[in-house]
Amino acid sequence: MLRNMKWWMLFAIAFCIVSYNSQNVSAKEPEYKDVMVVYSNTSGKEQIMKLASSIENNFDLLNIVQGDFSAEHLALLKQSHDIQVIEKNTATLETKGTSLKGIIPLANMRMMGVQNAWNQNLTGQGVKVAVFDTGVANIPTLANVKKYSFVEDNPETPEDDRSPLDTDGHGTAVAGIIAGQVGRQLADGNLVGVAPDVDLYSVKVFDPTGAEMETVLKAVEWAIENNIDIINMSFGTEQDDPILYQAIKQAHLAGITMVAAAGNEGNTNAVDYPAKYSEVIAVSSIDNYKRLWKKSNTGSQVEYTAPGVGIFTLSPTENYVQMTGTSMSAPHITGMIALLKQQYPTYTPSELRGVLRNYTIDLGDVGRDPLYGYGLINTAIANPSNVSKFSALQIKKSSATLHYEMAQNAIVPVEKYRIEVTGKKAITTTDTNYVLKDLKQGTTYRAKIITISTLGKESAGKTIQFTTAKDSASEIYVSHNKTKIDNVVKNINKGKKLNLKSEFLPVYTVYNDLTTLQKKAIKKYREKLNLTTISTTSKSTQVKATNLSNMKKKKYTTITFKTAIKPSTLKSSHVYVNYSGKNLSTFTLSKSKNGKTIKIASKKALAAGNYVILIDQKGLKTSNGKAVKNSIAVKFTVK
Repeated sequence: MLRNMKWWMLFAIAFCIVSYNSQNVSAKEPEYKDVMVVYSNTSGKEQIMKLASSIENNFDLLNIVQGDFSAEHLALLKQSHDIQVIEKNTATLETKGTSLKGIIPLANMRMMGVQNAWNQNLTGQGVKVAVFDTGVANIPTLANVKKYSFVEDNPETPEDDRSPLDTDGHGTAVAGIIAGQVGRQLADGNLVGVAPDVDLYSVKVFDPTGAEMETVLKAVEWAIENNIDIINMSFGTEQDDPILYQAIKQAHLAGITMVAAAGNEGNTNAVDYPAKYSEVIAVSSIDNYKRLWKKSNTGSQVEYTAPGVGIFTLSPTENYVQMTGTSMSAPHITGMIALLKQQYPTYTPSELRGVLRNYTIDLGDVGRDPLYGYGLINTAIANPSNVSKFSALQIKKSSATLHYEMAQNAIVPVEKYRIEVTGKKAITTTDTNYVLKDLKQGTTYRAKIITISTLGKESAGKTIQFTTAKDSASEIYVSHNKTKIDNVVKNINKGKKLNLKSEFLPVYTVYNDLTTLQKKAIKKYREKLNLTTISTTSKSTQVKATNLSNMKKKKYTTITFKTAIKPSTLKSSHVYVNYSGKNLSTFTLSKSKNGKTIKIASKKALAAGNYVILIDQKGLKTSNGKAVKNSIAVKFTVK
């Protein structure tokens, strides 16, 4: 493989890179032909064009060049930051093989409820669908198909491989499932495609031996240039290929929805490429009893399943044929997307994929599973979408309001909502606001909203979590210390002196949560103390403090005195810190030598709540020996 050789060549010729001369670009006979190179920018393309011995194809829209190169020049490109991928001997893709079966009743269209869409005049009109396959035959029931071919003729075969006509039958069968016109009457209905009015483009990429990479790249580039809406790819390979993926990504970015067959190697085999790419819808295969076909590949990339066993469809040489394979399943999904694209022409590939989920019958494990993906599409029994907006508002200690909205472009009408909340009985309502009552404070609840359609179909539901409010630390202190607070107030009213640290400070810290009468008493005592108080909103010319609004992060405040204090008179035992009524011992005191500033810092993280730092004036003197008259209170709140 080239990948191993590339690394060997890189080290073998690294010494001669600096002496490279552009004049010898074509001097050597190219050692590697049909190399695919993916570039990142204009500089990368210029390097490729300069180093290539010859250019076979230039896929401008895909940032890919195909050409011949010498080993030396490939090594140079490998070292370039402007080059993404270099690949030789690109894999040949093969169609998913089909097998003829005995005639069985026509059931595939009924399984997907396409008549429900037809009754709404959704037939794919105006939607451009490209079938990358073996071509389409000239038959009356596919008379309006536009045919193109990117296949080169093989002179060793008698047929003209360049012809867009189908000589294999695979492409005609696929096209018939997507867009076959009303045809022959069978036992229980007519042969007709899912979306018979689409603008169908047959893009031939297969010759009798398979599909060459450059042929597929040309087809993708053509699809981008011609604003194709949907590409059906009923082919695949087990091998990942960065060149193929580059093309898939560019088509996705261009707004093309892509559908591909999962593969026919068996249930234990992984999904084939390109279906395995996240940009592509991978389709597995089921029979008429909605059982997984035994040869259908499976894996987490399977997005949907569709009928694929014993499917009646069109043939190049006969009126109809019966075929089996994931190749037959993929076009069912392609046709369904075309119906939705007609209804919602501005929807992106992602939006169309989301819409498909509203029409899903879950066949396997609940939700998406590796066998059936989200399940079988059926337009007649769509589930509603989840609410687009869901939030908890006005969250209080014992109540909260749930608010939810539906998107304006929701496809399935929603009639009502079911609300499920942790520990509560589920209720059904038509309102878009619902007030939850009798909740426990400080408790986390999980709320789920399930939308219910007029037919009783339910969405998967959308869930949020919210936590009810709870009493603050100050409120808890007040509720637990009513007797102590009442005694403090009584002593104030009797004119008694309070202990500054144990009586006054705790009650002063929780001042905002006291009753009106209690506040009046505390205010009276504070004025009696002639307390100098500062906070984020209260200033003083005598003292200042830093970080009061940012204590949670800083965990310290620097207090500056207008008149310097005598450091030896301020002791740690005269600096009290109270948190929501509780005195703390987790703060440290440090003093400047000149007595102008002190720093009070916490050793631990600060919990949310109210704090007061109280500096007792008792024994405190200024730097010139005078007694300090007022105690100082520094208030701050941590949120």
